[in-house]
Amino acid sequence: MSDTKNGRTDYGTGKEALIRAAIRAVATGGLRRLTYRSVAAEAGVAHGLVVHHFGSIQNLLHEALRFAATESLALSSFYPPVDTVDEFAEGLAELAEKDAAVQAFQYELVLESRRDPALVPEIEAYHAQYRAAIHRQLHHFGLRDEALTDLVWATLDGIVFQQTALGRTETSRASLERLRSLLRGLMSERAHS
Repeated sequence: MSDTKNGRTDYGTGKEALIRAAIRAVATGGLRRLTYRSVAAEAGVAHGLVVHHFGSIQNLLHEALRFAATESLALSSFYPPVDTVDEFAEGLAELAEKDAAVQAFQYELVLESRRDPALVPEIEAYHAQYRAAIHRQLHHFGLRDEALTDLVWATLDGIVFQQTALGRTETSRASLERLRSLLRGLMSERAHS
């Protein structure tokens, strides 16, 4: 929805609008360019409002990462578990394409956690959310193998990263279909053993 007064898209109100503005600012300018003023400019508000709601850039980053992970997971096909392998990770390439700013923001923070140890617990929690959702899904398919869960998580994360960086939706779709084919094979082996 557009705000005809200033031509900006209405991304929510209050803190959520500022969080979304921070995500867009990081996605387009990198983490090093994140300031109260850049978030305020992206949101179309005074920079004092950002300070008022978050107190510090670190607090804003922590809240934005939690928000991005929760929103991204909610939009994925991992929760609740789907019934067939054909549905597994369905639409993930399109989600990464449509939601590229949220994905880029998350990857920026993953990389920043190498330089800022204070972010590591948040990154670990973010990864744990995705891994747990994949674990539940694989259990639903009868695949109870922790190493497989880690492999599928790493594969999906890599596919989304490449989609975010390179924008090759068709390559992502083909990779996801190959992953589903491998899962079908594992399920078939399990059924015949």
